[in-house]
Amino acid sequence: MKGILRLVVVLGIISILSGFILAETSILTQPKIEEVAQARLEEAIFEVLPDAKEYQEVDGASIEMYQGYDDSGDTVGIAFIAQEAGFQGDISIMVGMNVDDEILTGVSILSHAETPGLGAKITEGFFTDQFKNKPVSDEYQVKEDVDAITGATVSSKAVAKALKDNIEIALEEYKKGGGNQ
Repeated sequence: MKGILRLVVVLGIISILSGFILAETSILTQPKIEEVAQARLEEAIFEVLPDAKEYQEVDGASIEMYQGYDDSGDTVGIAFIAQEAGFQGDISIMVGMNVDDEILTGVSILSHAETPGLGAKITEGFFTDQFKNKPVSDEYQVKEDVDAITGATVSSKAVAKALKDNIEIALEEYKKGGGNQ
């Protein structure tokens, strides 16, 4: 009985110390994690709005949306985040759109949990480049106007659905609020 009590006490102390170390590590690394996430977000905005030199968050939108500006301060388009459930988890996508011409200017996958070597190919240029200059009025249907990744149809469909579902919302939000002009 004495041996079991000693074992419980030792394991309890180890558990408390482990929990403390994990909590402190989380507290110490959280600012860096947020800094890296913000840098990735900014990089994605400029990637999907290649003509933008600066951006500003659109206030009051129901989705996370940014308005991009060129050197003269003219609007070059909007960037917004679209999300959809993929094969193994949520897929988060930064989407750029020229609202005047109603075409996509780019797509960048922010995060995903798709299968490496299969669904993870949604991040590669051969897949994302098919959305550049794509009219927002397209159907966004895999195997019709969106090329699927072989062996990763669920991931491909998730990206297409995220785009189709959120493009209309972003356009409505932008037109309703008129951007930050």
